[in-house]
Amino acid sequence: MSRNKDILTGSVSIALGLILFFLSFQVKDFASVSVGPEFLPRIAAVLFVVLGGVLSYQGLKATRLARTTVAASPVVKKDAAEAKYHGGMLPVAYSLLVMGVYIALLKPVGFIITSALFIFFQIIILSKGLKRNYFLFVVVSALSSVIAYYLFVRVFQVMIPAGILG
Repeated sequence: MSRNKDILTGSVSIALGLILFFLSFQVKDFASVSVGPEFLPRIAAVLFVVLGGVLSYQGLKATRLARTTVAASPVVKKDAAEAKYHGGMLPVAYSLLVMGVYIALLKPVGFIITSALFIFFQIIILSKGLKRNYFLFVVVSALSSVIAYYLFVRVFQVMIPAGILG
């Protein structure tokens, strides 16, 4: 069942986030900058925990809905929760592929363009089966990458690959 896989995946994500967070305290600081090298791993760890919690919650919610639907109807060929539920290994494989391409293109193409493309394709992967508003996806992707770039470069003073825009 996909619901149980989401609960398991969410729990593993939470555990990995907690491990990453505690390991980030062992990162050595070699330079005197406003944001140390432990900053990004801690942000990633918190995101792992939050997203793992959301995934686990959705899995639990789908499981409860499936039980309620089965209990209400004596003969159910395919419960409503499973019919609306999307998951499986294919989106995970696509996400890993998109991440690999993102990492490969980050330095030569640059953070802003690569991140906008990564966010756009990740939204498409995660919106499987839903009505898609591509204009909104483009706007969210572009704004997110530009805001993140300026936040890291101007506020945190972190060097990020400018690529072809540099």
